[in-house]
Amino acid sequence: MATFVKHTHKSGKVTWKCKARRKGFPTRTQRFDSKAEAQVWARSLRGR
Repeated sequence: MATFVKHTHKSGKVTWKCKARRKGFPTRTQRFDSKAEAQVWARSLRGR
């Protein structure tokens, strides 16, 4: 399961943080410039 969090910097730039959790595996976290990139990354982890 993945969780997406929108973060707006003081400069106005928006980034997305994705936290992917699977039972029996360590939590993986990564930041992206777009939500679509974060979703692709989360889907790629689903098959592993």
